[in-house]
Amino acid sequence: MKYFYSAKTNGAYIDALNTVMPDDAVEISKKTYVNLFTVPINGTVGPGKDGLPIVIAASGPTDDEIFAREREWRDRELLRSDGVVARHRDQVEVGEATTLTGVQYKSLQSYRSQLRNWPEQKEFPILSSRPIAPDWLAAQIE
Repeated sequence: MKYFYSAKTNGAYIDALNTVMPDDAVEISKKTYVNLFTVPINGTVGPGKDGLPIVIAASGPTDDEIFAREREWRDRELLRSDGVVARHRDQVEVGEATTLTGVQYKSLQSYRSQLRNWPEQKEFPILSSRPIAPDWLAAQIE
């Protein structure tokens, strides 16, 4: 039995199983076939410069993707709390009893200020440095 790899399809082939193979298929060892195509690897398989398969190391998101993801999170948090702020302001304006205490409202506005300023902080976009919402906020939103 012989084993082959095609850079065009990035696929492995066995002559006993595959009657048709891509025209660029090159023979590879059984060991290479087993190590790259039958067991989990840390990365992906792709063609090397010589057309033979190699492991391409797994890469995480780019810095730009991480920054964008964290800005999107920040924007969602601001939007999520917009309704709580609007409700409180409306209640104050019409003289109704407010859902939030004065202390809660100030802590909410402080949180929102931290969210707006977070992308300019040196810790941005480290997850552990995200501003922390007041623990009561989730109950107000649901």
